[in-house]
Amino acid sequence: MNLDASLVSAILSAVGCLTSFAIVYIAMPKLLIKLRKENILGRDMLKVKEVQVPESGGIIIILAVIVSLSITTYLFATYAYSGDSAHLPGKTTMQVWMLASIATLLAVGFIGLVDDYLNIPQKYKVLLPAFAALPLALALSGETEFYRTDFWIPFYGYLPLGILYPLVLVPVGVTAAANLTNMYAGLNGLEMGSGLIACSSTCVAAALIGRWEAVIILGPMVGALLAFLVFNSYPARIFPGDVGTLIIGTSLALASIVGRIKIIAVIALAPQIINFLMYLLNIRFFMANPSAKFASVREDGTLKAPEGAKRGSLYFLLMHLYRKDERWHVRIHWAICVASGLVALIVGIFVYT
Repeated sequence: MNLDASLVSAILSAVGCLTSFAIVYIAMPKLLIKLRKENILGRDMLKVKEVQVPESGGIIIILAVIVSLSITTYLFATYAYSGDSAHLPGKTTMQVWMLASIATLLAVGFIGLVDDYLNIPQKYKVLLPAFAALPLALALSGETEFYRTDFWIPFYGYLPLGILYPLVLVPVGVTAAANLTNMYAGLNGLEMGSGLIACSSTCVAAALIGRWEAVIILGPMVGALLAFLVFNSYPARIFPGDVGTLIIGTSLALASIVGRIKIIAVIALAPQIINFLMYLLNIRFFMANPSAKFASVREDGTLKAPEGAKRGSLYFLLMHLYRKDERWHVRIHWAICVASGLVALIVGIFVYT
């Protein structure tokens, strides 16, 4: 029986999402017990009373996503090409792209896990995801029929880059996205919630314009993040660690590259980009201390930005402007991310259709 490739892709994306959700949700209680038993704990810095929370929980996210993505990739290659699949890359090409994406996710997850335990110096951690992206870069380097190797520049047009596109811009894109989501963190549920919103909006936009390669990649991440957020939202019962935050941006980068929807992903990550630019501008123009990473909590539970870093990030700025508690701040950031996601959805429909 021949089924429409779009229908098969939609069903498989839903399967991947539900599978990763189930893995994270079912495994989480045992993971919490194991992490506490092994004393893998971190202090929640924004609570009046000292609270120790299990950390590096993002390991379950990467495992759930890899298992789900492996299953859906196999099913996608088996059934999506049984009907009308003229709008899809070749079957072998698709399998190579997906396997390369899985390899990149595993490599970035490993970098995050090592950093959680060994504290990799920042100057090295920032660059390491570029090397993790090499499997995808190499997989794309030989593809010319379905994949454009030119780069769009506003008010100029497309700049042909040839082999430089996959071998240079792909690693740069993965590195940038991974670090953006890694930096937009520090509040209970902030990184998971903002990542979930960015991935969901990008996934929906990709589905509406028929870029099913991106949907297949993002579906498992959406399910895993949703399940993890149940345990990470205020008050957090587990922290994702770098192993969890780095792979959020990585999955978005992979989906945007393989699915050719980079404009959508960039707009969806606008809050994270603004947060990063504020960090750079604060150091460059206001002589701030870049080591000021954490806010403090007042006796009444409201949050206070660190001295010398009130403009150092989007969440520090809001703490400076509004004397509110952690839950309020997280909800405001989620609202900002929802607005960004909606803009990405609307712009994507107009640009890619």
